[in-house]
Amino acid sequence: MGRSLKTRVQERGHGGIKIEGFMRLQIRDYDKKGIPSIIAGDSGWQGPNQVTNIGFLNYINYVMGTSSGSLVVSYAAVGTGTAPASSAGSLPGETMARKPTTYSAPSSTQIQWIASWASSDNTSGGNIAVANAGLYHHSSTLSLMCGKVFTSSTWGTNQALNLTYQLNLSFT
Repeated sequence: MGRSLKTRVQERGHGGIKIEGFMRLQIRDYDKKGIPSIIAGDSGWQGPNQVTNIGFLNYINYVMGTSSGSLVVSYAAVGTGTAPASSAGSLPGETMARKPTTYSAPSSTQIQWIASWASSDNTSGGNIAVANAGLYHHSSTLSLMCGKVFTSSTWGTNQALNLTYQLNLSFT
């Protein structure tokens, strides 16, 4: 009997596909014209992220198999939790409303989503210590694809919040 396909692929240097997510959170002050252009805080690129079971099944497996249960990222969320994601599909300590994302493909092996929150979206009445972020399919269901925890950044009621989330794809 011949060697398995898996063994032959690994011998040639390709053992599978690697998916790593990275995110960046920027807190912005408003300039004199009322535009959130002044960077007050920047997390820098944080990663890699944690993909949930729902993420693997609904966003990757079902999409590649063109299943009726497939999901695509449409929303982003931020939270105060100290854990990046849960297998139940939620972001611990999720705060404020999820925001729609803008999708782009900076390269053939990179996917990017951007979401923004205005100062009026911080309805807490005070500062929020944002410490995790994640990507969702829906504005309210438990559909978390992936998430990342990071050193908290303080989001004030007079500041805007921008999230950039990237997935990098490569062969292992």
